[in-house]
Formats: sequence, C-alpha cells, structure tokens
Amino acid sequence: MLVNLKIPDETYEVYARRNPENPRLELERALQAFSALDPRRVALFLNQEELGELSGILGLPVSDVKTLLELLKRSQLASFGEGLEVKLNAGQRLRLKQMADFYNQPFKAYAESEVLRGVVAAVGP
Repeated sequence: MLVNLKIPDETYEVYARRNPENPRLELERALQAFSALDPRRVALFLNQEELGELSGILGLPVSDVKTLLELLKRSQLASFGEGLEVKLNAGQRLRLKQMADFYNQPFKAYAESEVLRGVVAAVGP
C-alpha cells in the first residue's frame, strides 16, 4: 500500500543526509524500526551523550534495556560478600554521584571509599 506523508522539509533533510541516494529508504527503515511501539505508551530514548553519561554513572557500558535494568538493580546495593548487601536509596546514590563529581573521582571508586569509611567509623579498622 502506498501512503503519502506530509513532513516538514527539515525532517526530510535529516533522512536525506543519512542516505543521500535514497532518503525514502531511510524513512521506511525508521518507520519499521518503531512500528512495534505504541505511541500511547511511554517510551524512553537516549542520545549517545545521555547514554554515555548513564554508563558513566553506572560504571559499565549500557547497550540494551536488559543490561540497564540489571545495572540499576546492582547500583542500589552495597555488597559486603557472603550474601550481605545493603540497599542504598536514590538520594544516597545521587549524593555519592555528586560528591564523586565534585572531587573529580570515578563514581565506583568514590562510593567504595565512602562505604568503607562508614564501616570503619561504625566498627573500627
């Protein structure tokens, strides 16, 4: 079935830059890629910069939704071995991230040092 779509010239030019020889093919690919999405439901899209920042916060590369969910679940836990895990709330994780950024340190290294400092303060060295 042939359908005519009216789209702004600027939108068409985006696809023409991606495939100057056949912009229509690029439009078809985009429509096909998103055809399974219901526009009435929430969908989250990240650009490369946002994806990089998210990967930096989580300490590992995020390549798909399954990986993202697993990393988010793990990021809530401070593990002490032998099955002992302490769940951090969102505010605690955010504060650790802000402090790591302030001190220009990798999040994971900073968080580990702060958790260790807290354990040492509570039970000694």
